[in-house]
Formats: sequence, structure tokens, C-alpha cells
Amino acid sequence: MPDSIPLLLDTDIGSDIDDAVCLGYLLRHPRCELRGISPSH
Repeated sequence: MPDSIPLLLDTDIGSDIDDAVCLGYLLRHPRCELRGISPSH
């Protein structure tokens, strides 16, 4: 099992809280290596 998992978060962060909660979770997760955030339109 790898030490970290590289991720790209595709999000439409706006007035909804769900994507912000996901981002917070990924930033705090010890195995997550957040490589970038891509805005959905």
C-alpha cells in the first residue's frame, strides 16, 4: 500500500458547503497528496 495518494480535486466550490467540506477533509487526511484543484463550470 502506498504512503500517499496523489489527488486532483475537481470542484465547483460556490455557495454549497459540500465541496468545501471535501477540501478540508483532503487537506487533513494523512495519506492524501493534493496535487491541484480544478474548477468545474
